Amino acid sequence: KGLFIMPAWSFHIKLATEISNTLALNKEEENLFILANLIPDIKSGFLIPMDNPVSSKFSHYYIYKDELSLPDLQKYKDRYWAKNDIISTGIYCHILLDYYLNNLLKEHYFIYNSENIIIGMKTLDGVFYGDRESCIKFKHKNFNLIAKYLDIKNKFTFPKKNIDIKTDNGVYTITPSDIELTEKWIYENYKSQIPTFPKNELFTEESLNKFFDDSKKFVLRHIKS
Repeated sequence: KGLFIMPAWSFHIKLATEISNTLALNKEEENLFILANLIPDIKSGFLIPMDNPVSSKFSHYYIYKDELSLPDLQKYKDRYWAKNDIISTGIYCHILLDYYLNNLLKEHYFIYNSENIIIGMKTLDGVFYGDRESCIKFKHKNFNLIAKYLDIKNKFTFPKKNIDIKTDNGVYTITPSDIELTEKWIYENYKSQIPTFPKNELFTEESLNKFFDDSKKFVLRHIKS
């Protein structure tokens, strides 16, 4: 299976908050929209332990075909997106941000050999050499530093209700218990934010700001089409 990369939840929360402002959502709608922006990861098992995790192939609508996978945006748009529905639009925003980040890394950061296998990553100061698993750990280490710097809200009270999510593999349900665990995870992981931009090996403060500006434009272009 191809490698897939998830931005930290603070990235999704920051972008969802900005987009909800652009869409002029009211407080109740914004709250649900931010939750929806996290839904594809809630059942993944990567952040919150789950007895029956949902494969990213289904939760993120990924196409596994090479070293770095991308979500199938057209499939999601055609089959699962309802333009005026906050939940399906929030999920769409999540996979759009995942797509934007993965494609950015694929095109501008990862280094490949002649067989199109990842052998390293460009950094601010040079190159980090390693296979794809080493590169994903390297990326996570750096993104986790940045994640705690982003100025986001860390206390949420999301609506507690069952939310059914349609996928190519049937329906899975986000439960009130899942939502409570999500609130707890956000608070525990983002209650102590870093006040100054962290030293890392992938982004300057300027390039991070550009990433958010460009990814916001990318997402809005899709959800307004």
